[in-house]
Amino acid sequence: MSVGRRIVSKLPKFDLSKTEDRLKLIILISGFILVFGSLTVGGVAYTMRSSFCSTCHEMQPEYATWQASAHSQIGCVDCHIEPGIVNLVKDKLGAMVQVYMHVTKGYPSPIEYPATKEIPNTVCLKCHSANRQYSPSGDIIVPHSKHIANGVNCVDCHKGVTHGLIAERGVSKASTIPFEKWTAAVGTQEMVPKFSSPRMDTCVSCHIKRGVSTNCTTCHSEMGIPASHKDQSAWKVSHGKSAEADINTCDKCHSYGFVQPLGDKKLSVDEYARDNVFCLNCHTKRPPNHGNKEDETWISGHGAVVKSKGIENCLACHDLRPPAKPAQTQPATGEGKSKEADGKKLEEINRLTTEQPSNTMVNKVYCSQCHGTKFGR
Repeated sequence: MSVGRRIVSKLPKFDLSKTEDRLKLIILISGFILVFGSLTVGGVAYTMRSSFCSTCHEMQPEYATWQASAHSQIGCVDCHIEPGIVNLVKDKLGAMVQVYMHVTKGYPSPIEYPATKEIPNTVCLKCHSANRQYSPSGDIIVPHSKHIANGVNCVDCHKGVTHGLIAERGVSKASTIPFEKWTAAVGTQEMVPKFSSPRMDTCVSCHIKRGVSTNCTTCHSEMGIPASHKDQSAWKVSHGKSAEADINTCDKCHSYGFVQPLGDKKLSVDEYARDNVFCLNCHTKRPPNHGNKEDETWISGHGAVVKSKGIENCLACHDLRPPAKPAQTQPATGEGKSKEADGKKLEEINRLTTEQPSNTMVNKVYCSQCHGTKFGR
């Protein structure tokens, strides 16, 4: 007799024609459903706890930053699972894929939330009001209802509020910070305001794309146009000196001009002006004191301006010479030089011959076009 048949033979037999046996069967099935249901509900309840997310080591970065965030009292599932039993079941079934990826170590690094599953406004509006008009500081005018009515999603502005953009910044890669090193202290370190709070460059770039005013008073109730900016004719002439004294002051409002956020990268004033689209809007245009292309007055008189203002003034827009092109020479036959050694030599030659690092967006008028190679810096 097979094992299966032996097991079946030991099961109780029920004669459904008897009331007693029918009751026994009903009690047995009900008990099975009760035990199975209790285990299922208990298991689901356990996996709904935020601490459960941290049981997978690859989720330590997300858990540590959540602990340090303003949402630390809100469960992960409250934001990442939309309301309703159907959404809960769909999520738990989908979690089977995540379990498989964990076991097989097939998870991506860093772990990024799929764009198709971005947290919808309905989730945020369970706790937050759309009628909010001002920021907690009282200075920034933020009519949330108007933003929502125009199709702006909450996460478009507040994407870093819970995890500090760790995936986008690449810091949650195992190769950057090992998963086991993600303590509460590291989470707090990565949740500083510049990563977790909405940035002005996000606001301004969105306003530009949507054709909305970028005047200071559009968003700020108290901070109007800075006093130094009010006399535009004077400011256009003197702003370079102010930037040279403290470029960080400029960056507070004009950081949106960078295609990629600077983060902790430090730039000189020249580099800042060349990489920032806001600066380039003016710096790539011919200044009034340069006259027009046919006017030779500027050509003959610009030397005096350079002498009075200094050549650094010119380098906000111009380079001394075009960037040096990498040499195409090959190591001489029989000299025994490796390609690596020769490459390093050419790299050093290029460094020495390119006096001023050039950005691809710099004005294409170079001093050396007229003055030859007499410049040295």
